[in-house]
Amino acid sequence: MRPDCRLLIIIGSLFVQIVSSSAAADFSVAEALHAAYVTRLFALETRLAVLTSGEHLTSEEKTFLALFKAERERLRLRVKVSKHYLRKRPFSARNRMERGRIDPIIAAKARLYGVNPDFVHAIVKCESNYDVQALSRAGAMGLMQLMPETAADLGVENPWSPKENIDGGIRYILSLLKEFRDPWKALISHNCGPEILRRGLPVPAESRRYASKVLRVFSRRRLANDG
Repeated sequence: MRPDCRLLIIIGSLFVQIVSSSAAADFSVAEALHAAYVTRLFALETRLAVLTSGEHLTSEEKTFLALFKAERERLRLRVKVSKHYLRKRPFSARNRMERGRIDPIIAAKARLYGVNPDFVHAIVKCESNYDVQALSRAGAMGLMQLMPETAADLGVENPWSPKENIDGGIRYILSLLKEFRDPWKALISHNCGPEILRRGLPVPAESRRYASKVLRVFSRRRLANDG
């Protein structure tokens, strides 16, 4: 066998090992996220049981009880759908390098819903950097980083599909734009959830940085396209 052929075989086998180990790591992350949801739900159920065991609750305890119950419902949904969504995640490295097929989808969906495509690109850039398989530690999925409960509410069957993820993501940010009538507030809500602003709670510094970053990317794209 010629030396260059042996080298090609070695390189090929290394590539297979790398892709296989990456797929296994991705699967482990997905399983760990689902397990984390289950653990958090169990802990919350325990706290609720302790809290409701008392005969008389103070006003502060009643407030905590309402918050815990709301969080329990979110976690129940996340546990229910996370296994379904995370198992659909593709493991092909090729899916990470398909920017050419993402751009037309953004253009078409943005036109369909009447949202500026540069604004959508800015969100995708800051959320996932165009990684179709992006998965955050919190469980946010795909190009526009949809959380499991958000994806379920939007009727997104497969958040790893660029078309479905972008469609759902645009509909979600559009709903926030309509509610808050302010791109800054919509982006804040996109990052940390709309309840923060609805309840008048302090906005996390991370969410402020995120909103600023998206708007900077959006401005640069607009200037480049207008030029």
